[in-house]
Formats: sequence, C-alpha cells, structure tokens
Amino acid sequence: MDWSSVRVKFRAVFRVVFCVFNVCYAIGSYLLWTNVLRPLRWVRAEMYHAIEGTMYRWMQENVAYWLWTAGYTGVVMTT
Repeated sequence: MDWSSVRVKFRAVFRVVFCVFNVCYAIGSYLLWTNVLRPLRWVRAEMYHAIEGTMYRWMQENVAYWLWTAGYTGVVMTT
C-alpha cells in the first residue's frame, strides 16, 4: 500500500468534510443573524446594511480561504 496516496485521499476527504461543515455553519449563522437584526432594518437601515455587508464579506473570505488552501488564487471584488 502506498502511504502517500492514502495521505492524499485522507486530506481530500477531510477537506470536503471541513468545507461542507463550514458552509452549513457560516450560512446558518448568517441567516440567523440577519433575521435577528431584521427589526433594525426599519429603525436604522444604514446600520443594518453595514452589519449585513460585513457579515457577507466574512462569508466571501471563507470561500477565498478554501480556494487558497486548495492552491487557487482569487480576487474578491467589493464595492
């Protein structure tokens, strides 16, 4: 048995499990917080959009991290 191929397969499976778990956690917490902060949207819309924009950028950074650990480089364009 070639241990280098076992190591590569283990890393691939670990990476997929980690990414799926991280997606579920990140999207779930994003949706929870946007729903909790929804009343702020009617009171102080600019503050709500600033907080929501920050949380969205954090989710984009998660994706950029996965790409970087896979050896890809990407540019996140924000306005």
